[in-house]
Amino acid sequence: MIQLQKPLVGFVEAITRLQQQGHRLYCATDTDGPCLMKRRRVQKLEDFFREQCGKELFDGVFIGSETLGKRSKKTAPAKGGLGFIEFILKETGAKPGECVMVGDKAETDLLPAHAQGISTILVPNPDYPCDWPVQVQSLNELPDLVAALSFGVFVSYCHHDEPFVRRVEKALAREGVKLWRDKRDAYVGDDLERTIIDAIQSNPGFLVVLTRKSIQSEWVQREIKLAAKGSSSIFPIVAEEGVPLPAKIAHRLYADCSGDRFAEGIGRVMATIQQRRDSGHKRAKAPAKQVERKIL
Repeated sequence: MIQLQKPLVGFVEAITRLQQQGHRLYCATDTDGPCLMKRRRVQKLEDFFREQCGKELFDGVFIGSETLGKRSKKTAPAKGGLGFIEFILKETGAKPGECVMVGDKAETDLLPAHAQGISTILVPNPDYPCDWPVQVQSLNELPDLVAALSFGVFVSYCHHDEPFVRRVEKALAREGVKLWRDKRDAYVGDDLERTIIDAIQSNPGFLVVLTRKSIQSEWVQREIKLAAKGSSSIFPIVAEEGVPLPAKIAHRLYADCSGDRFAEGIGRVMATIQQRRDSGHKRAKAPAKQVERKIL
């Protein structure tokens, strides 16, 4: 992501804002070989930031195929594979949903992170042309986009409707909004009910996909009830024409995304999320577990 010889324009300002937002920052990069030049270049960047701002830049540095440094003899796997991302998650104690990967290479930065369920942001580099759905044109845009990704949205749906949910997810991802989905963001061995309760409470948005199948789902009904009791922003989406809204949310406005009305309906959802995000929407009831984002 970072040209270590010379910081990108807006680097100091962007990093400062990210730190002020409470994010932890990690450097995840590849090796220059046995000469350890990459670690020295990272150190120069950290020294530069310390001189400019009087504080530390990174909470940790991970260089593929190199040891973690003086405090640990562990060696990180080579960058570019799932093993490198898994290693960082384990060492930092982070879950994929708590992280954002910022990079300029799809193959070694973004694709492995995306495969682990991590939100990704492309910083375009003319040396590595890439068409990625979520990207910034300058580092000045980065803090706002990370903030957008931090507005998590839990999605309640029937697995029969997964193709439609993937379509919604793809549309929202272009605007930097990530959906929490049980099949991807819950882990083997997790208490599913407890995990879902925590996810609903931890995400400020709750999106429910309404179809004839989903309104008959016991899980969907329970999730709606939990969201209605809390203070999440609820976004009902009608995916099939004529589907009635469940009693708990029957009084709420909904987005009609059925048939050829998908683009218009999802546009309304995105506009509402944007409004909530920009106005600093806060939940009034018991605070949910605070999620500290890790920037890789």
